[in-house]
Amino acid sequence: RVCYQHCSKQPTMSSFGWTHRLFHDENPRDVGTAQAQELVSTLMNNRNITNVKLSAFLDSSRCSYSFLRGLFRAESHIEELDLSYNNMATQGCTRLPDYLASDPPLRHLDLIDNKLGDADAELIARAISRNTRLQVLNFDLEEGDPMTEPGRRALKGAIWDESTLNAMANRNH
Repeated sequence: RVCYQHCSKQPTMSSFGWTHRLFHDENPRDVGTAQAQELVSTLMNNRNITNVKLSAFLDSSRCSYSFLRGLFRAESHIEELDLSYNNMATQGCTRLPDYLASDPPLRHLDLIDNKLGDADAELIARAISRNTRLQVLNFDLEEGDPMTEPGRRALKGAIWDESTLNAMANRNH
């Protein structure tokens, strides 16, 4: 609660980082969702905060993607976002790829050690092929991650089209 109050009352604050797990909610199957949503809402209400690190933020893959809906919206002002080590599993939700395709002000996205699979990689690849602002996308896949070679190829193809010299010259990345 102190964190939320501090963020909302600091107009000069430009960065926020949290690298520890949130405490359990009353429902142990939905770990930290209420606190996460409250924090994200607070961060989004302070338009000066453009650098957000929520690394190893939530404890459960079941809820670690739902709290992000507040970050992935059209009016977002976040330029750097670190969501590493959250065990994110989209479970078919396209909010992240849809957000990236909307060409938000996001320049740096860190997704290291999450549970994103080949389908997620293909959706993200399509999204970033239309994105003109994203400069850094970190996956740094760990052993045991569900993304396999087809997912990696899709991401590589979105970043670097080697099919012709014209294609290489026309890429915006």
